[in-house]
Amino acid sequence: MLQFKLFIYRYIFISHHLLFLLKSTHFLYKQEKQIDSLGIIIVAYINMCEMLGNHFFLLKEYDNAKHIYEELLNSSKFNTSIKIKLILCLIATNKIKKAFSIFYDLIINNSWVLLNSDLVINKNICSEMIYSSKKNINNFKKKSDFFMVLGMLYAFVDTNYSIRYFRILKNITKNKNKYKYRNLILTILIIKNNGYSYSNN
Repeated sequence: MLQFKLFIYRYIFISHHLLFLLKSTHFLYKQEKQIDSLGIIIVAYINMCEMLGNHFFLLKEYDNAKHIYEELLNSSKFNTSIKIKLILCLIATNKIKKAFSIFYDLIINNSWVLLNSDLVINKNICSEMIYSSKKNINNFKKKSDFFMVLGMLYAFVDTNYSIRYFRILKNITKNKNKYKYRNLILTILIIKNNGYSYSNN
């Protein structure tokens, strides 16, 4: 049933976007502009898949959205919005280590996202996931996973709490991730000390 539903969604999105693509291509040719037809098709397909992923994401069908975002990330590695939504999908599907790997790369290389998170993600979704994580703390196999999830989620909601949880992780960790937590803390502090903090306190 799920596969059939997925097929229907894809058929609807593909049909709609191909029609739009044909109309756009015809218009541009009439304007006698140079067009890379293959490039247009690829961009249209990527946009179409992202819309499908967003559809599943909004329905909280995180596993379906995760598969689509993972494929998109292979084609669009610099799409910050896709990375953040993939992180949330991975957290929701208990792929915490993979989520942290992407999160770490995102924050270290694109720390500006902490100043503009409203532009790429709905903070209410993060807040709901924070509430759910705290409510279901016993579902976490390790306390470090719980702290890691809260550190990631709070980064997009309240940097003060994000730093707090990454400091806890740094203090209780003896493996190779210790330096990563330190780097995250320093990066977030730099953003905060540049005159911006979105703490609700």
